[in-house]
Amino acid sequence: MTLVRLQLRSCTLNRIPITMASVISSTTTTSPSTSPIPSPTQQTPGARRPSVDLSPAPIQHFHKSKVHGPHLTGTHLLSGVSGAAHFSSSTSGQTNLQSPPLDAAAAATRRHRHSSSMSSSTHSPSTSNAGIVLEGKRKQILEDVLELFCSRPTIEIFQRSWSPDAVFEDPLSQCIGYPEYAPQWFGMPKLFPKSVTLNYKVLSSTTNPNRIVYHQEQEYTIKGIGTKKVMKSTVVIELDDQDRIIKLDDKWDGKDHPVRWGALLLRRLNAKTLPWLVSVPKLDKSE
Repeated sequence: MTLVRLQLRSCTLNRIPITMASVISSTTTTSPSTSPIPSPTQQTPGARRPSVDLSPAPIQHFHKSKVHGPHLTGTHLLSGVSGAAHFSSSTSGQTNLQSPPLDAAAAATRRHRHSSSMSSSTHSPSTSNAGIVLEGKRKQILEDVLELFCSRPTIEIFQRSWSPDAVFEDPLSQCIGYPEYAPQWFGMPKLFPKSVTLNYKVLSSTTNPNRIVYHQEQEYTIKGIGTKKVMKSTVVIELDDQDRIIKLDDKWDGKDHPVRWGALLLRRLNAKTLPWLVSVPKLDKSE
């Protein structure tokens, strides 16, 4: 009996571990709270692995400046910026600036003043008339004569201010009538392409005799060689009753024309020959 009890006891003891092991195994598989934690090396399907920047950190290098000389201070930088700002504002202001519109009367007055100033400046670029001031018809005659001496002859000048039978004299020629004196003036641009009145002065303007006398200093540029020659002369303008030129004397250095033997013949020969070389527009005799 004793032996039988011992065997039963041993069998019972052998069953207990098996039973407990099975209980523990079943409990472990069915309990959700005891699920194993995945290791960091394990990757869950569908999950994105965080990116890790494995590039090396940048390395800064400092080099010594090779530029020698004075360093710019804050004052220099501020002055440069202010100057640039001033230039930018002035440029933009000029771009956006618009002049107010002018009516027809104001525009005509402006053109008239501009033409008057241009006329006076071409005659005397350095100085104006320092003598007697002329007005009306006599002022127009003086301006026309100055235009002729500046190598700018036009048919309108002769139609307006000259008599067809007028006489023109200088030390080289004595011309009578438009066919002779006109080539003298229209031939000047061919010999002197540039002629400038440096200064002039009206010495007298009288009605008896009906005459204008003025002194001028003229600079002529010779064509081809470019040599400049300054001539001083006294110009005597004699007028008729309608204040048109009937005679013009160009006295070089204020001296009378040469009168020695043969001088007058040569001057008349020059007046007769030049019309064959220089063509002039026809004068309208109806005016």
